[in-house]
Amino acid sequence: GSGLMEKFRAHAQSYATNQFKRTTVTEILKEEDGNFLVRTKRRGDFEDRCIFLDMGTKPRILGIPGEVEFAGHGVAYCATCDAEFFKGKEIYVLGAGDQAIEEADYLTDFATKVSIIVLHEEGHLDCNEVAAKTAYENPKIEFIWNSTLQEIKGKDKVESLVIKNVVTGASTEVQTDGIFFFVGMIPQTDLVKDLVECDAKGYIKTNEKKETNVPGLYAIGDCTGSTMLAHVASAQGEIAAENAMNGKRSYDESTCPSCVYTSPEFAGVGLTEAKAAQMGYKYKIGKFPLKANGKALIMNNGEGVVKFVVEEESDKILGVHILGSRATDLIGEAAIAIGMGASIEDLANVIHAHPTLSEAIREGALSSIHLAIHIPNK
Repeated sequence: GSGLMEKFRAHAQSYATNQFKRTTVTEILKEEDGNFLVRTKRRGDFEDRCIFLDMGTKPRILGIPGEVEFAGHGVAYCATCDAEFFKGKEIYVLGAGDQAIEEADYLTDFATKVSIIVLHEEGHLDCNEVAAKTAYENPKIEFIWNSTLQEIKGKDKVESLVIKNVVTGASTEVQTDGIFFFVGMIPQTDLVKDLVECDAKGYIKTNEKKETNVPGLYAIGDCTGSTMLAHVASAQGEIAAENAMNGKRSYDESTCPSCVYTSPEFAGVGLTEAKAAQMGYKYKIGKFPLKANGKALIMNNGEGVVKFVVEEESDKILGVHILGSRATDLIGEAAIAIGMGASIEDLANVIHAHPTLSEAIREGALSSIHLAIHIPNK
């Protein structure tokens, strides 16, 4: 909460080199001497040798009638921020990607029913397979296929939606208390689009050191188009700061875990099976069901699985994905293994304490080479 943030602030300000300037930057210019001139709305101008851009993203606005009008009054873009406002209510979600499906599952902890509006035909989602499976099995989630949102209606707040079937062309009005939009993000980089090189979507281009094409200008976080997670931006900030002081750090996307705090939790790192196939790898799969792990049985009746994606010839670990209790804690071991270029043998040679959930990591690895101990090997 705010108390913790104030402690963070006090800690940062305890160093003489740190200063906080609460203002709005209006322009950044590169000067002839190589320094940057930063112009602000209320604090005047500053001259700096090095700048870090952490400009973030914002939800994509589709311009559907009623969307802007009812923002904050039934139209929402953040489940973590706004879920509690819809406790005991029936709501809708627009989108079919990872964020939409994962957040829809989270929203069922609050809403009595969550209906997901999907543009594609039945069974076609753009999310990862674990999120899809979880959503399909959630009794509070309903899918509205081949459909799009046409209009949002209400007086002081959202009261109904007009949903159009893109196959039949028929429109249906439904009563609801709210609609969550999860249809992508756009970078907030307009301020520097003429200063630094961006891609076609507006994301700032960087190398593995987080350097832009402008010497002394670094970019980190969501505005670079990398995985949009807080721990990614934090790691990239560390790397950029060290490199600005002549360090030699590099960012490795393959060791970045993605975590979903549903029940049970989901976490993954490295390549998915689909991505490995797309990249042309010859791979094999190892799976270990958590119902064969004693501690998992105690914690959540053994719901979940550990899945390994392994390179066929070298036995190098390409990706690890976990659904189950404490998945977000367990994934750290897999991230270390991938970062070190570890093989299945390397991981299997590490003794894991019993009884622990981490035993399932070793068993999942062993199952990829048909040597699992506590399940039949196929």
